[in-house]
Amino acid sequence: MEGTRRLPQPTQLAEFLAPLLGMPAANWQALDGAALLHWVVNSPAPLALVMAPDRLEIDAPAVPLLPALDAATSLVPWPRLDNAFAALPHWQGQAAETGALARRQGDATLTTLGRQPLLQRRLARLGELVAYALEDETAFPPPGRASAHALAPGRGRALVETARGLLMHEVAVNNDRVTDYVIVAPTEWNFHPQGNLPRWAKGLAVTPERPLAQTA
Repeated sequence: MEGTRRLPQPTQLAEFLAPLLGMPAANWQALDGAALLHWVVNSPAPLALVMAPDRLEIDAPAVPLLPALDAATSLVPWPRLDNAFAALPHWQGQAAETGALARRQGDATLTTLGRQPLLQRRLARLGELVAYALEDETAFPPPGRASAHALAPGRGRALVETARGLLMHEVAVNNDRVTDYVIVAPTEWNFHPQGNLPRWAKGLAVTPERPLAQTA
């Protein structure tokens, strides 16, 4: 269909990434913690140069990472979605993070970068792109998973794991009309008032060379 955007084929993406990584995608994926950090610090590859400023160390602890969920299992923590939850979503009573790092939690290499959370998250997303390019879905669930579940007659819930994180929709229909519709987007998780952004912003040093807007 004209105007439709399609993802590149994995082999095309691997060829595209190689010069940006400074090495074949498979070689980059094989880097362990020390080697990966060495790549960030020392490689002249474009992607390494882009990530180098993200090595900022932050002492504030991060919020929990959301676990992998589907529409059916999400009913246990959240039997019913409403507008209050959509505005301030929570996991086990507190703010949580969704996205590439949440999908790759348990990755030993990423865990070692906990004091450099910005770099940690950029590398998690890059790792997903490399895994897609190599057609490797064995280690971690990729974005794009979708599920749906009926809650009651005329009411259902759907979950989609997008690139940015978990997207939830819950809709109720009566007499062929939508009577209730709730959307919980990744933005509400990742920019929660008690989430990582305000935690990490407090106490950051601001200098003329690195003003507040650039630091944020």
